[in-house]
Order: sequence, then C-alpha cells, then structure tokens
Amino acid sequence: MAKFSESWMDELLRKNDIVSVVSDYVLLSQAGRNMKGLCPFHNEKTPSFSVSPEKNVYHCFGCKAGGGVIQFIMDIEKLQYYEAVEFLARRVSMEIPQDVDDEKLKLERAKKERLYNICKEAALFFHKQLLTPDGENARQYLKKRLVNARTATRFGLGYAPDTWDALSNHLLEKGYKEQDIVDCNLAYFKKSGKGIIDAYRNKVIFPIISVTGRILAFGARTMDPNERPKYKNSSETPIYSKGNNLYALNLAKTDKLSDIIMVEGYMDVIRLHQSGITNAVASLGTALTVNQARLIKRFVDTVYIAYDGDFAGQNATLKSLDILAAEGLTVRIITIPNGLDPDDFVSANGGEAFLQLKDNAASLNEFKLKFIASASDLKTDNGREEFAKKACSFVATLPPVERPRFCRYIAKRTGLSVESVTAQCELSVSDGKNIIPTKRNNINKKPRSPRKETSERQKLEQIILFCALKSSSCRSTVKNTPLYKGSKLFTSPIFSKCFEKAVSEGVGGGDLNIAVFMAGLTNEEAELISPISGFDFENCETVLNECLDNLRKLDIQSELKQLTEAINAANADERPKLICQYQSMLAKLNTKAN
Repeated sequence: MAKFSESWMDELLRKNDIVSVVSDYVLLSQAGRNMKGLCPFHNEKTPSFSVSPEKNVYHCFGCKAGGGVIQFIMDIEKLQYYEAVEFLARRVSMEIPQDVDDEKLKLERAKKERLYNICKEAALFFHKQLLTPDGENARQYLKKRLVNARTATRFGLGYAPDTWDALSNHLLEKGYKEQDIVDCNLAYFKKSGKGIIDAYRNKVIFPIISVTGRILAFGARTMDPNERPKYKNSSETPIYSKGNNLYALNLAKTDKLSDIIMVEGYMDVIRLHQSGITNAVASLGTALTVNQARLIKRFVDTVYIAYDGDFAGQNATLKSLDILAAEGLTVRIITIPNGLDPDDFVSANGGEAFLQLKDNAASLNEFKLKFIASASDLKTDNGREEFAKKACSFVATLPPVERPRFCRYIAKRTGLSVESVTAQCELSVSDGKNIIPTKRNNINKKPRSPRKETSERQKLEQIILFCALKSSSCRSTVKNTPLYKGSKLFTSPIFSKCFEKAVSEGVGGGDLNIAVFMAGLTNEEAELISPISGFDFENCETVLNECLDNLRKLDIQSELKQLTEAINAANADERPKLICQYQSMLAKLNTKAN
C-alpha cells in the first residue's frame, strides 16, 4: 500500500470531511453528535448508518461496514487504495505528492509523465501542420465552419497530415518510444509487429486538455462530408478517461462563472466561445457521468443543458438530468428550435439569440413534462388522456408545493379541468407512486454478507485498541500487560496488526490522528475497528485497566469451563488433579491482576 506523508494525508482528509463526501451518496440527518442515514451498502428501511464528523469515520450497525473516508470511497466506487486517494485529491484539487514511498507508483508516475510529454509534443506538431501548405484544406474547412484563426489558436486546433507516419516519425525523432506513443492512442502497431502507423490522418484535430492545463488526448473530425464516422475520438489511456473530463473546462474556468452550459460536440463549444459565450463545455462524445457532474460542481451550482434539438439530443438530455440533480446541481434545459444544434443555431442567429434561449430555459421538471408530452399525440383524445395519466404520475412524485402549477400546465395542454388533473395526481399519490428519487447509491444496492455479532471479548478488545490509539501511556500499559506478552490479548490478527501499527507510528508519543491512521488500513481492517468511532472516555487509562482486568477474567472463566468439562469426563485417578487446577484457577479469578 502506498505510503503518503502524514501532513499531506491530514490535509486531504480535512478537505474531504466525511460528512461532505458521504452526503454525495447518502441523505444524512443529525443524530446527536453524529449523522445518520440509510446504509448505501445494504438494503434497510430504518437508518443504521452512522457518520462521526469529529473522528471522520463511519460505521453501519446493520451490515458492520465501516472505516474512514478512503475506505468509503474504495467500497462505494469500487476503487483500489491509490485510486481512491486520487479520486479524493481530484475532488478538492490537490496534487498527489511526488515523494510517495512506493516503487510501483513511482514507475507509474514516470510512465504518465512520458505520456503527458508525448501528447504535448503531438499537439504542437498538429497545430504547426495546420499552418503549413499541407494544412490548407483544414484551414478552409474551419473557415467554412466560421472558426477564425484566433479561436483556432485559443483551442490549439491542428491538422493531421494525410500520411501514414508523419507524427510517429516526429515523435520517434524526439526520442520517444513506440510503445509509449501507442499507449497515448496516437499510433498503433503494424500487423507485422514492426513499426507503428499514425492513428489520425487527414483530419482536423481537437486537443483535449485537463482542467489543470495538461494535454490528455485528441479528437479528430473528417473534412469529407461523405466519410463516416465524422468524428474519431481517443479511447481510454493511462492519462485519459472520458468520464472524468470535460472539453474546454480549462478555458471556461478562467472566467468568473455563475453557471456552465453543457453541449454535445467540439464545434458547439468552439462556436459558442467565439460568440462570447465562454462558459460552454462538452462531454467528450460520451453519456454524462457522475464524475463529470462532480467536476462541474467544483466550479458552479447551476448547469444549463443545450444538447442538439433533435429527438436523440433531447433523449440524451433526459438521461443526464438526474445525474446532475443527484449531485446537488440546479439544472436548466435550453431548447433549440427546429432540431438545430448549438453550432448551427449560433451561426445562423448569433450569440445574443442563444442567450435569449438561455433566459427562457426550462427547469428540470418542466423539461420532463414536455418530454412526456412529446411522446404523445395531443391532437387526439386518446393521446391527451395518455399524456395526462403519465404526467400526473410524474407530478405526484414532486413536493406538494410544486404540484399546482404543473397541474395547470397539464390542464392547459390537454383541455381537461384543473380539478380533474389534480384529482388524478392525488390518485397517483395514494397508489404509492410518489417515490421521490434519493441519492444515486441508495438504489440497486448489492447485499453484503451478514456479519457475526460482536462478542463480549471483541468489544473489550476494541476499547483496548481505542485507548491505545488515544495515548502513548495506554500503548505502554498494553505492551507491558501479561496478556500481551503471552500473545493472549488480541484474538483478531487485525486488532493485533493495528496495535503494532499504532506502536510504530506513535513513536513520538501523544494521541494518534485516528482518521489518518485509518486511511492506511485495508477495508477489512478499517471495518473491524470502525466501531471505535463511537467511543469517548474522559480517562482512557482507567478504562483500559478495567478492560484488561475483565479480559483476564474472561480468559480464566473460559479455562474454568474447559476444566469443568474435563473433570466430568475424567476417571477417578485423573479427577483430583483437575479439581486442584480448578481451585487454583478460581482463586486467580477472585484476585486483582498485578
């Protein structure tokens, strides 16, 4: 497991406080000093999932899931430890430190750095090619699409020459290796296995740049109107994931943003920016993802969707709405008339006309109702009735204060009375159809394996471990107890490992940072010790000594039980010796430990 410095990890955990992170997935409410909610890891109707803001840990009293914020992200996002740390670092715009003590990670980082450098060099190459005589066709294409030279430079647009290996040869001359070039998705190996061929040829190039300004990958557009597909997009690489990035966010974020406009394509973004609408971004040819929604949330609270005006575009809009809303974003939908895309509309009508469309954007619920209406034939009685029933079922899922105005909308579109529409909505409510969607991970949960109830001994061991984590004097007491010296203190190897880890990390004395300490544990380890998040003792030393004595007595009682069974099974010759051992052990039970 990668080793990060305590100071860096402490900062990561402070910026990713567990209430904030868990609230992205679970609806939490106050419960004394802690927060509670329905567990995202198993199905339940009564909340048993507890989060401690003070200790930055969580624990489910139902399925026994538990740990710190890193274990939570590992479990809910299905990530490995380092991936979860990266996920949380991205969430708060922190850079992963360069001095991580892990040889594998150092090799991975060096690999990624080479790929970043290759992509940067490729972007420079493509842009220079656009300005050469060979790039004339590409320049004419951009001119035809009303993209001026200044905009082309701002977006780093380029041209891939109509040759098999122009880029590959350029990069090889720069000293880069074939495998790294292929890993950037800029080339692929020949069938013979000897040499590489450029992935992009005779196309306009769109560099894809991260929010921090690093070139990650490339998209390409054919200039031949008959060629299909029109666009060629980079596949996933070690430095690029479509679902974690947004096209042109690196440019949009430089402005004082109040909102972001989400469109579908590169050209939509470019034409909007050129028209002065510089808060437009695109989702890189993929369905909107949760990570993209979270990326937007880092910069604004409101997002406008302006996908293509055709049915496919509107359907894509519908699928994106709930993802954005689930991340706490206010969603507005810009409807573009006549089935046009933003590029065509702005080219024909200008940026001001587009901003007027934005001013008239529909709310999330308004758009959903309009979409339901578009699927019905409102010119017929059957179509209007079908729309009314579907629309009323939807309105029934909304808070009561929102229903009246939507009932009026349905009545207006169908010619029905407001009273009859309202009655239909109330009928849907009584039928149990008013289930309001909650956070995304409160659905489709996979059942966890049932956990055994914590035994009396395990509870004592947990308290002992908590005290050991809290103070150096308690750690010293535990190390010197006969139970520890006799290897009879911790029955759980995980408890024993955690104690040894606490001893090694607490050399300087004093309290350990429990959140940072738990960050370095595996999910299984963190799950077993997460119940300690509920402990809070004024005098840990006193509590520790009581637990150690109770643990000693438990062990003696266990031995007495075994001796009783042995006495009952023994013959007459063996019984006196066993009875003597029993009496000696009984005397120890009633004697205070040294």
